Parts: sequence; C-alpha cells; structure tokens
Amino acid sequence: MKMIIIALAMTLSTGMATAAQFDYDYWTDSAAKPDWMPKSIKSDGKKTYIQFPDKTLLASPAPGETSRAPALIVLKAAQGDTDSRYNIVDDRYEVDAVIEKAVLIGASGDANDRVLILHGSTPITDTKN
Repeated sequence: MKMIIIALAMTLSTGMATAAQFDYDYWTDSAAKPDWMPKSIKSDGKKTYIQFPDKTLLASPAPGETSRAPALIVLKAAQGDTDSRYNIVDDRYEVDAVIEKAVLIGASGDANDRVLILHGSTPITDTKN
C-alpha cells in the first residue's frame, strides 16, 4: 500500500507515469552505433521519452562550439501530427506525441550518424511513410 501511494505521489508531482504504465515497445536501427545512441525509449500514451547515455550531450554548447545533440524528425506519430515538438529534460528528449516512426540525425549529418526509431514488436517494412 505504501509503494502505491509513493508511486501515485511521484506521478502527480512529476507528471510522468510509473514504470508499469510505460510502453517500451520501441526498437532502433542504425548502420553504426553513434556515441549518442538512445539507451531507452518509452511512451506514456501522450508523450515519448528518448533517454540518451550522457546528459552532457544535450547541454548547451560553449560559445563558438556546435551542439552534439542529434536532431529529431518525427516521420509518423500515433496522433497523426508529424510536427511534434520536444523539450530537453536532463538526459532525455520529451516528445509531445507518441512516436510511431522517427529518425535521429547526428550533428555531422553523415548517413552513418542516423538512428531510426520504430514503435511495435516487428519491423515496419512500409517505405512510403
């Protein structure tokens, strides 16, 4: 009973779902494994959370330096809106949509510096979306 109350209090105070309420059915595909490869992707039914291995990656760059953070392009969302915004919170992107298909593009723009994100238990073979 105490754990349920603590979990409810955490949900109410942070606005995030508890671990049992998250959908972790995401997978990634990449030609190479960039150092910023997501370590966790999950959704609470309203937002998608993409966690990176190092929060310094997402920190604002020093004057004269370029950001190392990858750009996120949502190709397909459950809500149908591909113009999804995201915020940087600590070591993660919080996307204002449930991602079905997206791509992260590294700062170099190199084809090997891309990570495809897909939702679902099987690979999506539709190349039109």
